[in-house]
Amino acid sequence: MDSYAITCMFLYFLSAWLCMSLFSTEDPIQHQITILHAGGVAKVYISKIISTWIITILLSIFAVVYPIIFDKFDKPVQFFHISLSFLSHITLSLLGILIAALFSKSLVIRTMDSWGGVSLLLILSVSYKGIEAKLPSILHPILWILPPFSKVFSTLNLGDNIRFSFQIALPFVWVYVYCLFMIMILFFILKKKRDF
Repeated sequence: MDSYAITCMFLYFLSAWLCMSLFSTEDPIQHQITILHAGGVAKVYISKIISTWIITILLSIFAVVYPIIFDKFDKPVQFFHISLSFLSHITLSLLGILIAALFSKSLVIRTMDSWGGVSLLLILSVSYKGIEAKLPSILHPILWILPPFSKVFSTLNLGDNIRFSFQIALPFVWVYVYCLFMIMILFFILKKKRDF
C-alpha cells in the first residue's frame, strides 16, 4: 500500500498539471469560439474536467495494474487492496484537477498567479499533517479549507493489513463532498464572469 501511496501523490500533482495545460491550450479568441460552439462556458469547463479525469483514470489503471502484472510485490495482492488503491488514485486525481480548474488561466488574470495558486494549494494540502502539528489546536478548524489530500493519503499508509471500515470510507466521502463544493464555487465564479 505504501507503493500505491507514492503513485497517488505523483498522480495528484500530475493531474493538476494536465488540467492546467489543457485549460491553457487555447488563446482567448479561440476560447470564445469554443464557448460559442459548445453552447456555453459551463459545457466547455465540464468537458475539459471530464477529459482530464479520463486521462488520469487511464493512468490510475496503469499505476495499479503494472506492479501486479510484473509481480513487483513480495506478497499476494488482495482484491480490497487493488480496489482501495484504484479508488485512491482516481479520487485524488479528481481533487487535483478541480484545484487546477479553479486556478485556470481563464479565471485568474495573470499566469503567474494561476500556476502559483495551484502550486501553493497542492503543497499546503500535502503538508497538512505537518502544518496541523505546528499550529495551536485553536486554529485547527482553519485547516478544513485545505483540500483533503492527506485524509486519503493517510489511509494508504495504514499498511497492508488494512480492512474495510467506516473510518476507511469516510475520507473518500469527505473528498467527494469537497469536490462538489469546488464545482459549485467554480460555477459561481463562471456565472459572475459571464452568464452561461
